[in-house]
Amino acid sequence: MTHRSGQRSLWRSIRNLWNEVKYNSKVKVLDRRKTMFWKDNWHEKGNLEELFPDVYNLVTFQSGFIAALWTLQGWNLNFRRHLNNWEVQRVAEFLNTVEPSNGLQTREDILWWTGNNRGV
Repeated sequence: MTHRSGQRSLWRSIRNLWNEVKYNSKVKVLDRRKTMFWKDNWHEKGNLEELFPDVYNLVTFQSGFIAALWTLQGWNLNFRRHLNNWEVQRVAEFLNTVEPSNGLQTREDILWWTGNNRGV
C-alpha cells in the first residue's frame, strides 16, 4: 500500500496536535453508551483514571462504558480484593466525586471542544 505525501503530512499533523485536542476537549455524556468511565475525559474534574489511579488499580473492570457501570442502585464497581482500612476513605472520596449525573438521554455522547460554549 502506498501513501501519498499529503496523507502522511495530514496524519503527522493530527499526531502532533493530539495533546492539544485531548486536553481541550471533553465528552458530553448523554446516553452513556459510548463514553468510557475511566479512560475518557467526561467528568468536570478531569479524567478519572488520572485523578484516582489508586482506585482505578483496585477495580476489575477498567475499560467499561458509563452505561455498563451505572445501575439504578448506583455505580457497579467490582474490586479485585477486599479494601484495606486506609483505602475505604479514598474510595468514599471517589464515589462522592462521581455522584450520578442526570438521567439518560436518547442522543449519543459527543466530543465537546472546551474552547467555546457551543462545543465546536
